[in-house]
Amino acid sequence: MSELLHRSWDATPSNSDSRTNDHPDDPHSCRESQKSESDKHDSPHPHPAGVKRWAFAALTAPGRVRCPTQPHSPRAARDLPGLREEMRNPGLPKVAIFGVTSMDQLPSAEQLRSHSAPTFEADSFAFSLFENDLDLARILKELDPQCIVTIGDMHSFENLMAAPYYVRNKWIHKDRAGDLRGIDMLHCFLGGALPGYFGQQAVRKVSIYTPAYNTGQQRLLRTWRSLQRQSYVDWEWVIVDDHSSDPGTLEALEEIRADYRVSFHRLEKPSGNVGELKGYLCSAASGDIFVELDHDDVLTPHAIGWIAEAFATHPECGVAYTNWSEQYEGKQEFHDYGTDYAFGYGKAHWEWHPENYATFDKVETQYLVQDSLRINAKTIRHIVGVPNHIRAWTRKAYHDAGGYSRLHVADDYELLVRLFLTTRFVQIPRLGYVQFYNAGSIGNTQHSRNKEIQRIVRFVAGHYEQRIHARLLELGVDDFIWTPHGLDWNRPHPEPESHCSIVLQS
Repeated sequence: MSELLHRSWDATPSNSDSRTNDHPDDPHSCRESQKSESDKHDSPHPHPAGVKRWAFAALTAPGRVRCPTQPHSPRAARDLPGLREEMRNPGLPKVAIFGVTSMDQLPSAEQLRSHSAPTFEADSFAFSLFENDLDLARILKELDPQCIVTIGDMHSFENLMAAPYYVRNKWIHKDRAGDLRGIDMLHCFLGGALPGYFGQQAVRKVSIYTPAYNTGQQRLLRTWRSLQRQSYVDWEWVIVDDHSSDPGTLEALEEIRADYRVSFHRLEKPSGNVGELKGYLCSAASGDIFVELDHDDVLTPHAIGWIAEAFATHPECGVAYTNWSEQYEGKQEFHDYGTDYAFGYGKAHWEWHPENYATFDKVETQYLVQDSLRINAKTIRHIVGVPNHIRAWTRKAYHDAGGYSRLHVADDYELLVRLFLTTRFVQIPRLGYVQFYNAGSIGNTQHSRNKEIQRIVRFVAGHYEQRIHARLLELGVDDFIWTPHGLDWNRPHPEPESHCSIVLQS
């Protein structure tokens, strides 16, 4: 059984790690010292049978307050395979160190202090030691370290090398344990916690968010599998379960939530308000890009990468959207809107794809793909004309627009109108999303509530009418249906189409 140890110490500054080059050393100086030998004594805290419990006295500078021994860590962290020693303090940055098995292999406690701190300021960390990164996924989920340190041969930590950027962004490596400094770990922790601490991030984290309710086990796991297969790996999935009662759904949620990339939530009481649920999810998301995903649909394998690419190519845009396909559950049949929907702008075409996105079989499959529409004077004024799926927005654009309202239907349309008023849209003319029509399921609720949706859309569009008109003119779009006396929907479309979408070239 692993020994659990508790220590508290100070650490000196250092600029030995490349990640700290943009940050000057702390102005407080601190002299190096040899590691102090501490007197061991049994911890007064209770512990499981067979687990040795140790408390080590802190290195105490003159006048420095000694940090008390902290309570036991949670059971999940104690039982992590490979955990050798652990120093836990919920008020300190959590540091996971891989490649050493004892605190005695690390530098002096003085060297591991973050800086020369005054008596009223912390300078220590909560350490957990692991021999290797073989169980990295579980460690990330259960321990959730805020700084990761590896010591030895960097290429031996294969799981970390393959981890998403937002994990590697809080990772520093040292060839020798003696090179590790407290100031390095502090900058590493702050770099992962504070946006822009190391400048503009080259890779952006994507938060996919999903309200779930009685989805069904296989459907929910299908959605999950489509995320696991994404070529872009820097994502998290934020799920809120609105008190599902279906056993299969609950079993699937238990399986999914075990992954460190999943942030799972269940509200205190059922909501049933989709706008409220989505607003909650976005508030819980930690990424820089938000992507909406329904609980029984799938993303195509490169969809998240295309979204990230679109925002990188067009940083002036706050919204990105793709083409989509609507498939009937259990059939290779697709919903066809015809050629006259969305005020005549709606179009669809057939495409061959290298796999079946419903079954993930590697067999060429034909899809009826709905072409996403461009934003013009007609499409922005009704729900049938605005982007369907994928819909994605940057964190900044979402908050600048004011986030989700608490509308029970048409919440997506109302948010898209406010996003139109505050940012630009980039269109990705590629199939990124397959939406399933499920007979008798909670999905596709627009069919059962269509009359209410139409009522809300009418009054939402009316509420924003003057601002929509002004925004179209601001963007140089011909508001050809506007008249001083109201909107004339019968006016013919101008040629070429006057729109304000920025199209990502294929």
